[in-house]
Amino acid sequence: GDCDGLPENGCEQSLDTLDHCNGCGLLCDLLNSTESCAGGSCALLECLSDFADCDGEDATGCEVDTRVDVNHCGGCGMACSNDNGTTRCVESLCLPTCGEGYADCDGDVRNGCETDLNQSVDHCGACGAACTNENGAVACEGGICSPSCDGLFGDCDGQPDNGCEQSLETLEHCNACDTSCGFNNASALC
Repeated sequence: GDCDGLPENGCEQSLDTLDHCNGCGLLCDLLNSTESCAGGSCALLECLSDFADCDGEDATGCEVDTRVDVNHCGGCGMACSNDNGTTRCVESLCLPTCGEGYADCDGDVRNGCETDLNQSVDHCGACGAACTNENGAVACEGGICSPSCDGLFGDCDGQPDNGCEQSLETLEHCNACDTSCGFNNASALC
């Protein structure tokens, strides 16, 4: 191309350079990338660190900052999700902020606050606070363990987290918590 406008030196400029790509003064300068001009076309060679070409279009360059984009956090298509709160992408890591009653108990920041602390028997009221009950069933209601006892067992210590811990076939707890079975001047059997 005759980019300097001087007819005496003719077509002095190659139109296959970064400063004159397929036309005089047409810069090949793609966003956040290194590029090349070959055959009159500007092409993306590679993205700068922490940037990505997630739309696959050379013309837009490396349009995504993977350090802060919640849809491409750490890389293209690596979206942060959090059905039970909000999330943000900081330094390529998803950081969830949990809504009330929810927590990130599995430690996987990509799936957000996956645990309902009001209903999970493994995480009742807090991560890792499991409801146990060897002698019956257990539920988590409103973040509090709620045991239901089998047969002759009871929750005599008032600690719902350990379930129905007491046999109700003892002299101190005969058929009910704190109901003793004892007779004056005689032996007792429950």
